[in-house]
Amino acid sequence: MLDVTHVSATVRDRSFSRVQRALAWGTLATFALLLLGVPPVIAGALPSSPTVTATPEPTETATPEATETATPEPTETATPEPSDTATPEATETATPEPTETATPTTTATSTFVAVQTASPTPAATATPALDHFLCYETHRRALNRKGVSANDDLGNSTITVRQAKRLCAPVNKNNEDPTAPLHPGHETFYTIKQTSPRFAQVKDLTITDQFGTIQVDLVRPERLLVPTSKSLTAPPPPPLATPLDHFKCYRVRGARVRVPNVTVQTQFNPGGPITVSIKRPRDLCLPVDKNGEGILNSTIGLMCYQVRTSPQSPPRVFTTDQFESADYPLFGIRDLCVPLLAGPGTCGDGKLNAPGEQCETDNDGACPGDCNLQTCACPVVTEPTCGDGVINQQSEECETADDCNVSCLGPRCLVAVAPIGPTCVDCQCVPPPFCGDDVMNQQTEQCDGADPGICEGPCSAQCTCDPCGDGVVDPATEECEPPRSFSCNGNTEQCQPGCLCPTPTCGNGILTGAEVCDDGNADNGDGCDKNCTVSACGNGIAAGTEVCDDGNAVNGDGCDNNCTVSACGNGVVAGAETCDDGNVIDGDGCDSDCTVSEFCGDGVINGMESCDGSSTGCPNQTDVCTNCACCSPLQQCPVGACGDVPDTCGGILACGGCAPAFVCSLNQCVCAPFVCEFGEPDFQTCTCVD
Repeated sequence: MLDVTHVSATVRDRSFSRVQRALAWGTLATFALLLLGVPPVIAGALPSSPTVTATPEPTETATPEATETATPEPTETATPEPSDTATPEATETATPEPTETATPTTTATSTFVAVQTASPTPAATATPALDHFLCYETHRRALNRKGVSANDDLGNSTITVRQAKRLCAPVNKNNEDPTAPLHPGHETFYTIKQTSPRFAQVKDLTITDQFGTIQVDLVRPERLLVPTSKSLTAPPPPPLATPLDHFKCYRVRGARVRVPNVTVQTQFNPGGPITVSIKRPRDLCLPVDKNGEGILNSTIGLMCYQVRTSPQSPPRVFTTDQFESADYPLFGIRDLCVPLLAGPGTCGDGKLNAPGEQCETDNDGACPGDCNLQTCACPVVTEPTCGDGVINQQSEECETADDCNVSCLGPRCLVAVAPIGPTCVDCQCVPPPFCGDDVMNQQTEQCDGADPGICEGPCSAQCTCDPCGDGVVDPATEECEPPRSFSCNGNTEQCQPGCLCPTPTCGNGILTGAEVCDDGNADNGDGCDKNCTVSACGNGIAAGTEVCDDGNAVNGDGCDNNCTVSACGNGVVAGAETCDDGNVIDGDGCDSDCTVSEFCGDGVINGMESCDGSSTGCPNQTDVCTNCACCSPLQQCPVGACGDVPDTCGGILACGGCAPAFVCSLNQCVCAPFVCEFGEPDFQTCTCVD
C-alpha cells in the first residue's frame, strides 16, 4: 500500500481571495520558521533540489493555465503541435475552479516522511528501483480497448483504455542518476474511462515526494501507465523485458507546488540537460494489477507534475507495449513524474490511515482479535444458515450425514442450501416413507435397501433394480457380469463394481486393447518391449544394440531409422550429408565429413591419375587405362607363347597352340615329357640328340 493517508480536511476559508489567502499563509509559515530558527525553505530538502515555496506567483491569475471543471470527465484536447513552440500546452478547459486554493500544504516543518538522497541506493530486491519519468506529448490514433480490469489500493474496477497521449522516458533529474537515460523501461500514458464501479472521490490524501508533502483530493481516474519498449530506429522493438509495473493515475486537486529550474536529461535530448519548471501536481499514479497480471512493487507510486520548458525538438520513436506497436513523432515536454516516498499510510503501521483499512495491529476495534494483519481487513461475518454444516439454529435438527445418522436414524436430512438427500425442504429429519428406509413402501420403488422387492439382483441407491448383477451382460452399459467374477480379459481378471472390466495393463501377460504383445514383464529387448510392442527399431523403446529409438523412421531428426544418433558415419544419409558409408575413413569414396571423395573409378581424372575408366587422356590411341594409369598392351605374342597371354595392362592376347611334340605350360610352349626314349632332347627343336 502507498503513502496515501487520510487526514482531516484543511480548513479553506473561501471568504478571502486566492492572493490574500496565499499571502496570509505565507506570512504565518515564515513567522513559524523564524521562531523555530529554521530558514524559510523546506526542512530536510536536498541542497541540490529545488524548494517548494509558499509564495504565490504574481502571474498566476494572468496565465491561461488549464484548470479543472466540474464536469464528470472532461476530455483531453490535444492541440496539434507540429513545431513544438512555446505556446500554451494542450489544455482541458480554461474554466477557473473556485475550490482550488493557493494554500501551501508543504510547510517548513519536519513533516517529511523520508527524503531521497541525490544518489539513491536500490533496495535489495529483485525489482529495480523506480525511475523518474519525463513525459512527451504524442498524437496517436484512438485505441478504445474495453473491458480492461484494473485493481489497486482504491479497489477493483473495469476501464476502457482510450488513446495514447504521452511517452514517458527515464530521466536524470538534477543529476541524481546519470545512467537513467539509458534505462530501457519506458511508460506510455493512455487516457482511460472507468466504466464500473462509479468512482467516488477521495478527499484529503497526504502525499510525500522529493518536492515535499501535500494534501490532495482524487477527482477521477484519468490515465493508465503501460510499460513500453522503445527504439529510435525501425522496426518497433520487441516487448519490454525489464520488470516494470502498470500504474492507474487519478487527477488530483487542492494543492499548489511551484519549483523552478529543475534540470532534466533523457535520451531524447542527448545534447545535455535542459531546465523545466514545475507548475502544479496533476496525477497520483498507483501500482495497478491489470487483467490479473499482478504487481511487482505495491509500496511505491508516482506523482506526476505539469511542467513548463522552452521548445525542444525530440525525435521520432518506435514503441511496443501490450496494446500496440507504433511509430510516431514526439512533441513538447508536458509532465515530470517522481516516485512517492514510503511512510505512514500503509497496512501494518498501527494506524487506520490508508484507504480500505478496517483494522490494525493496535487498533482492531472493528473485529477484536480477528484482524488480518496482511490486509488490515476484518473477516467477513455470515449469519447462521441451513446448510452451513453446523447445527446452530433452534429450527435445525441436522446438518451433515453424521448428524442424520444420529438425529434422524437414517441418511435423510432435508437441507435447503446443501442437500444431503434428494429432497430439499429444511434442516429437518425426513419422516418415512422414503427411499432408504429399507422398506419398499412407495409406488416409485422397485426395492429399498435390504428389501429386494421385485429385483433379482442388487437394489440401487435410487431404489430401483440395478441391472448390474443380474447375470446378463447388457452391451449398452456393461462389460461383464456378475461383479467379482473372473469374466474380464479372457476370464483372467475380476469384473469390477458397475459391471466394468479393469483397464488393460501392459505387462500383465494378457494381450488386450492396442497391445501388439504382452510377455508379462517390463523388460526391453526380449522380443516384447515394456510398451507392449515387438522389439524393433522404431517402436519407441531403445533396447539391445539400439543407441536411440524415437518411434519413427525419419532420418535427421536426432535418431535415424537405424536407431543410431543422427551423425556422419552412422551409415544413414541424412540432412546435408551427400554420402554415409558407415565409417570415417577418407579416400574410400565417402570422406569422414560425409561428402563424396575423389577416387580411382569415379570417372574423373584427378590427382595422380592419367586416366579414369577409359583411355581418354592417354598418349597412344592403343593404350588402355589400368588402375587409372595409361598402359600399352602387347600387340603380338612373344616367341614360344601359347594360350591366352595376359599383359601388364590387364588385357588378354590369344597366342594359340604349340607345334607338334610341344605342349603349352604356363603360356609357354615346352617339349612334351619323355619325348626322347634314348638320348637328350633339344628343347629348342624338341628333337632327340644322341
